[in-house]
Formats: sequence, structure tokens, C-alpha cells
Amino acid sequence: MKKIALIAGLVAMSFSFIATPALADAGYSIQNNTGVTVAGLHMSPTNQTNWGGNILDGSMESGGSATITFHPDDTECMYDIKIVNPEGAEVFVTGIDLCKFHKVTFSVEGGKVVYNAE
Repeated sequence: MKKIALIAGLVAMSFSFIATPALADAGYSIQNNTGVTVAGLHMSPTNQTNWGGNILDGSMESGGSATITFHPDDTECMYDIKIVNPEGAEVFVTGIDLCKFHKVTFSVEGGKVVYNAE
């Protein structure tokens, strides 16, 4: 009986180490179709107000793209992105699901920056 209890306990312990898979470092493709150069991209989980550092390595011309490696928060999927031009003007795009999409294209429609996610 003790042997069965011990085996059951070990099995239960082994399952306790199986958690929801953490979001591993992921590669994301960013396409800039805004008509202006992007000097910086900063990301933050949607429910937070602190922006991370610039995730671009240099600037991205309009029509250009970049592949970035981003380290998402293990518990968040929804992110906001701050886009900064060379003069320091900032535009915010909110509510991008980085668990679901790995390619984001920014463009301008009606004078506003919008995104298409794939």
C-alpha cells in the first residue's frame, strides 16, 4: 500500500512541473509601410504602462522590414507597440496578440498608423 501511495505521489509531483508552456523567445517579422522611417520600436504588455527599450537594431526605412527576437512576458499575449520616428514623434498601436501572430505590418490609413497581423 505504501508503495502505491509513493508511486501516486511521484506521479502527482511530476505533473506539478508541467505548467502552461512559457512563451519562448520568438522571432517576429515587422514590416514598415508607413511612408516614414521608424527609428524605434518599444513594446509593453497592454495592461502595463512601462515601455521596454528599443527593439530595433538601427532604423527601418519605409518599405523595409526587420526580424526581431522578442522575449514576451510569460503571462501576457496582448502587447502595445510604440513607434518612434527620427524626430522623436511617437505613435501607439495597441492590442496586438503576439501569441497568435508573428508578422506585423504597419501602414497608414486615413492619417492613422494601423497594423495587419499574420
